Amino acid sequence: MPESLKNCSELIILDLGGNRFTGNIQPWTGTHFAKLIILSLRSNKFYGDVPVAICQLNNIHVLDFSQNDLSGNLPRCFDNFSALVHRDDRMGETIRFNYIGGYHSGSNFDTYLVDALVQLKGQEREYGGKNWDFLK
Repeated sequence: MPESLKNCSELIILDLGGNRFTGNIQPWTGTHFAKLIILSLRSNKFYGDVPVAICQLNNIHVLDFSQNDLSGNLPRCFDNFSALVHRDDRMGETIRFNYIGGYHSGSNFDTYLVDALVQLKGQEREYGGKNWDFLK
């Protein structure tokens, strides 16, 4: 992964899927992106362990490492992802209105809607719109 991404500390969605990145997942991925709610590194050539620092992504709702060459055990701290443990019926609303390019122009509030393509049990599934509330 390009180390210059470290400077993008305000990211809330990081989708690097399908880019043929190689190497280890960098520990700074967990420490420099405190606001991330979606992290997709799917369909690359990452190898090695998932770094423990990933567990510092306290706001994460989607974490996709599928279709890589990762090995070893997941860090034990994975059960500390509070956003994944607690049900939040407003997640879709939060993503659509607070995070995805929303801006206020006069009396209209415009947004950009985002869909997430997620690998679940060997199948790709797309979530978006009202389906966001079911994605954890």
